[in-house]
Amino acid sequence: MRNRKLLILCVLLMLLAGCQLARADGMTVQSERLIGAFITREYLDLFDFEGYLEDNISTFEKGGNITIENSERYNGRIYAELREVPLTNEETGEPSSTWEYEFPDLDGITFFAAEITPPNGDTFYAMHGDNAVSDARYAVGDVNSSIEGTIYFTPADDLVFYVNPVYQDNEGRVYVTTGNGISSSGSNWEGATFSTTLEEQQTVAENGEETAEGFKLTVHFAVRNPPQGVGIIQMDAGNAIVAQDDYDTNELPERIEPEDETEYIIVETRAAAPDGGTIATREIFDVGDDYITAYTAYVGREDGIVEARLIELLWK
Repeated sequence: MRNRKLLILCVLLMLLAGCQLARADGMTVQSERLIGAFITREYLDLFDFEGYLEDNISTFEKGGNITIENSERYNGRIYAELREVPLTNEETGEPSSTWEYEFPDLDGITFFAAEITPPNGDTFYAMHGDNAVSDARYAVGDVNSSIEGTIYFTPADDLVFYVNPVYQDNEGRVYVTTGNGISSSGSNWEGATFSTTLEEQQTVAENGEETAEGFKLTVHFAVRNPPQGVGIIQMDAGNAIVAQDDYDTNELPERIEPEDETEYIIVETRAAAPDGGTIATREIFDVGDDYITAYTAYVGREDGIVEARLIELLWK
């Protein structure tokens, strides 16, 4: 039985690599593509191990090649729902809307770039990023594309994140499959970082020419001490203080209008140190920067994630 389970696990890994279709001319065409990940703190168990074993045990006993039919029955997937999100223009008050995919029955962090075709609308690409993902970057190229971001969390002795691949098929459906866990054991301190990468290469044919296209997802996990307060200090050209404001981490403003004489801004974050003291870190933002970054305890969650909140700068 142990050898059979090991064989099933090997088959599972092949299934998670993505399905392909064989054309008459012998070229392999990808029927789905990797677009990102759905990150959870618990293992996302979607594979029907017992059902697969029961239906295919005779094939394993005979030996030789294994033909997998109706693999979707065992290779568990959870499909996202496409929903309309209402928006309001902050300046005019005019209502509008956009569309996004979500996994309503799953607790986790979305981080993927999907192609969206609304009902009776034009197709567009959109990033789906939870507020727990900071410093997100999306690079789109003719051949290769990538997304990269960081999840900050407070120090913990043992920590596990599961990075579950998200795919989009040729019909536009978005789904998640079971992924691998990444863990950190022992004492973590601010500045400690570990990363994981998902990468895919596929061949696309157009007008008789084959092109190799790639997609790469990189997620960094970094430790930050629990934020306690944020100071925003405006400085003039002579390095004198123009204005200084202190905020609770849960009461940060959405935008700030710097004073006329302000040449640069210092953002000071005060955080709780492991020994019970306070640690201050500072970042400088210059005239012309559109936003400043302030780190704040992630409101409404108890998993220790720290959010990087953007504050818009309205220069005069």
